[in-house]
Amino acid sequence: MRKREYKVYDTDTYEQTTVIAKDLKEAKEKAKEWLTSGEFGDGTHTVWLHGRVEGPDGTAYITIKVDPEEPNCVDELGHDWQRPHSLLGGLKENPGVWGTSKGVSITEVCSRCGVYRTTETDHNTHEDIVSYREPDEELLIRRVEDYSSSPCPTTATTSSWCGAGAPAGAAKSGETRGEGSEMALTREYIHYATGFDNGDLFTSEEQVREYFSVSNIEAMFGSCPFTQEQLDEMAEEVIRHGWHMERRPLWCAYCGTRFELEADELERAIGPGTSDPSEWTPQAVAEFLRERFGHTCGE
Repeated sequence: MRKREYKVYDTDTYEQTTVIAKDLKEAKEKAKEWLTSGEFGDGTHTVWLHGRVEGPDGTAYITIKVDPEEPNCVDELGHDWQRPHSLLGGLKENPGVWGTSKGVSITEVCSRCGVYRTTETDHNTHEDIVSYREPDEELLIRRVEDYSSSPCPTTATTSSWCGAGAPAGAAKSGETRGEGSEMALTREYIHYATGFDNGDLFTSEEQVREYFSVSNIEAMFGSCPFTQEQLDEMAEEVIRHGWHMERRPLWCAYCGTRFELEADELERAIGPGTSDPSEWTPQAVAEFLRERFGHTCGE
């Protein structure tokens, strides 16, 4: 097939070039190589590149997302991104999330190394901006390192969060946590601490809160190593994610609207082998809500 000439435009910088390709599809691929060959951004946040290709068989538009390199984690398992209210603030049912003029800002912290990750959403373009920030205080590092996502550690003498049947050194009921023990609560941790997801699904938020009470934990295990405040934090984390609940919440990151689906209905909708929605990117959640509910954030 005879090669043809295509004009390529960087619509952000107004630079342009010419590529030779057999068709528009091949021209687009060459245009992507050209757009990403230059210098853009400082590597600290997501950069979106935009271009246009014009040729004898039509015009095509290009959008390329270039994310910053994710910092290495001190743990060989990699980052475990969490949103503990005690560190990030915001609403207890949706911690670390703040409204902006374009959408929302979502901040997470790695429970293993303390690195921050922030995602800025844009409800107009849906072009999320991701950035990372190193722990800025030694105190923060100590607080987050306690937040191990592994099961109750057998060396829990330095942590007041070991759960039912905790080894010697774990906090007793009524004791308060020290400044260095505020941790991000993962499902795995709460499971090993309380066994909350061993029985029937919770049918309401009130049922979750009733389960996470000192009296209930004592009735099940004979003693309770947590304060009621600690159990309340666990309950709110379970409710926020919809873990082991008949109805699962889904939040639109662009406008903050909350949706709910029956747990089995959600499982059927996303299909087997798909990651849990709590691990999805804001854009992936928005696309699912658009397909499932017709939600378009007012577009």
